[in-house]
Amino acid sequence: MKDAFANVWARVHVAPEDSAAVSHHLAGAIVEMVGAGTRGSEQLTVRALVALASAKGIAGEWMIKRDLDKAR
Repeated sequence: MKDAFANVWARVHVAPEDSAAVSHHLAGAIVEMVGAGTRGSEQLTVRALVALASAKGIAGEWMIKRDLDKAR
């Protein structure tokens, strides 16, 4: 979980005033995914990015599919 969080955090650019909220959201998403049975760090990373994009309303299915394919 720590590796997945670090990987996601390294890939996002967050304004300082939003860092606490984004960090909390990412951590919660990762914990939820682990609870649902997701284990691989790369898979957790990609899915956490998807969760963040969904929360922000960002459409990027092409990027998400590409990253999920790489994680498999």
